[in-house]
Amino acid sequence: LSRRAGVPIEITSWTRSPEAQAAAMLAKVERGEDLMALYQNKAAIRALLNTPQTVSAWAQVIDAWTQAGQPLSRHLDGYGTDIRTRNLSALQIGRLIDVSRAMGGRPTLESDHLHIGWPRP
Repeated sequence: LSRRAGVPIEITSWTRSPEAQAAAMLAKVERGEDLMALYQNKAAIRALLNTPQTVSAWAQVIDAWTQAGQPLSRHLDGYGTDIRTRNLSALQIGRLIDVSRAMGGRPTLESDHLHIGWPRP
């Protein structure tokens, strides 16, 4: 969707490279978000947290987990969507969550967006 004023939702991320995923996750750390609470693969998160906090170092860890068949994020294989909302009420955001669940998605309301992980075929 467009970034024009008045557009209530915007899809801001779909498929990411390991480098883009590392940058997004490091931004979460900088905002004080709890990666252990946001991601299911706790072993991969522990590996990241024990690695220097640089995009290149984290991208290597993320890529290794992806190559092992355990991608850390659905964004890495095209099954993750981030949606930012503007001027939506809690009820409207709740409807987005309900619709994504009805479509088979696993929504997570994060600090600044709604993330939806879609089932892999």
